[in-house]
Amino acid sequence: MSKKEYEFDTEQMVERVYSIKELHKILEDIVVDYINDTRLMSDERLDYDREKWMQKYGRGDNVEGDTPKDTYDADIQSLAIMIEQLRRNGKINYGRSGKVNE
Repeated sequence: MSKKEYEFDTEQMVERVYSIKELHKILEDIVVDYINDTRLMSDERLDYDREKWMQKYGRGDNVEGDTPKDTYDADIQSLAIMIEQLRRNGKINYGRSGKVNE
């Protein structure tokens, strides 16, 4: 009985398991939004619960006219805002102050 040798494409295996290219694209989009918009927001503008805001004013699960790109862009901005809240305040705002600003 002989040993069979298997060749693995490690890069392809890592991509299939961890979706690195897709993750990199998402993180890149967050950084672009952060640099172009979120970083420039005032403390006052960032002082709200983004999650509750999205539920109340942003997209819902059945918002007519929203495209997958609209949903993606809103979620990218939400992540950028939460990251900036964490950077500036050491925490993400989750409605403790009751603010859901428009």
